[in-house]
Amino acid sequence: MNQTANTAEAWATVTARPTSPPLADVNGPDPRLEAVAALLAEDDRVGGVELRDDTTLGFAVEHPELIAYTQPEHVPAIAEAIPGLAARLGLELSVESAVHHDDGWRDRWKEFYKPLRFGDGALLLRPSWHPRGPDDPAAELVLDPGRAFGTGLHESTQLCLEQLIAVGKAWPPGPPKNLLDLGCGSGILALAACRLFAPQLSRVAAMDVDSEATETTRENAALNGITKLELTTGTIADIDPARRFELILANIRPTILVPIAAELVRRLAPGGELILGGILEDEGDEVAEAYAALGLVERARPVLRDWCALYLTRPERSA
Repeated sequence: MNQTANTAEAWATVTARPTSPPLADVNGPDPRLEAVAALLAEDDRVGGVELRDDTTLGFAVEHPELIAYTQPEHVPAIAEAIPGLAARLGLELSVESAVHHDDGWRDRWKEFYKPLRFGDGALLLRPSWHPRGPDDPAAELVLDPGRAFGTGLHESTQLCLEQLIAVGKAWPPGPPKNLLDLGCGSGILALAACRLFAPQLSRVAAMDVDSEATETTRENAALNGITKLELTTGTIADIDPARRFELILANIRPTILVPIAAELVRRLAPGGELILGGILEDEGDEVAEAYAALGLVERARPVLRDWCALYLTRPERSA
C-alpha cells in the first residue's frame, strides 16, 4: 500500500453530542447547538459543519449531534474549541473524533439524505443515489454531501432557496438577468438560480474565499450540466466596483455580512434585490440596520426555527 497517498487522502470528523438536559421551553432543535455549529462554521480549519436531528433527518433520532469536517492535523484544535464555544452558551458536549482514509463512510450515511422539494414543488434537490420519481418537479439539482457548506438541510440554506424562488416568481417583468452568489459554498444557490431562471439569466457569478468551495461548485455545476457560471476565489473587494448585479445572494454569518455591507450594496444595481442568510433570528435586527443605513428597504424576514433570512431591495433612485 502507498502510505503517502493514503495519508494525503485522509480526512477527519469531530462529532459533538449534548450532555446537558434539553431546554424545557424549546420544541425542536436546541438553539444552543445550532449556535455552536454557526460559530464553528466561521473557523477556517473547518471544511463543513452538519447538524443531525429530527428536523434535518426527517425521522426521530435518540441523540442530536454536530459533525465538523476537517483535516486530520486540525482535529486536536477543533476538538478543544468545540466545548469552549458550547460553554459560552451554557451547553455541555461530549466530543469524539475519527480520521478516515477512504469514502466508505459515504455509503453508511446515504440513508440520511433524502430528496427535498422547495417552493411548493418549484425545485427538487436530490442526492445522486436517489432516482427521480414520476411526480418530481421538472427543475432539479443533483447535489451530494461533500466538502463545502450547502446540502439543503440547514435552515439558512432552506430559507434562501425559498426566498430565491419567491423573488423569481414575483420579479417584474421576469426573473433577474444577472446575479452574484457571495460565499457560494457548494454552489447550491447559484446553481438553483441557473436552473430556475434559465434561459433569462445571462450572467451568474459565484464567489467564495475558500478555493475548495469554488472547486466544489465547479464540480456540482458539471454534475448538473450547468455551464453558465463564472467562478472566482476571493472576496467582494475583488469584484469590479463598477459591476452591478440585479440580484445578490449571501448566505454568510453576520460577522461578515455587517462589515461588507457598503461594498455589497455598492455592487447591487438600483432596483436590485438582496437575499441575506446565515443569520440567527436574534441577529436579524443588527444586520437589517446595517443595510437600512445604506438605503436598502426590508421587504421580508422569513424565519425557520431559530434562523432568519432578510429580503432587501435597493430603491431605483439610489446613488
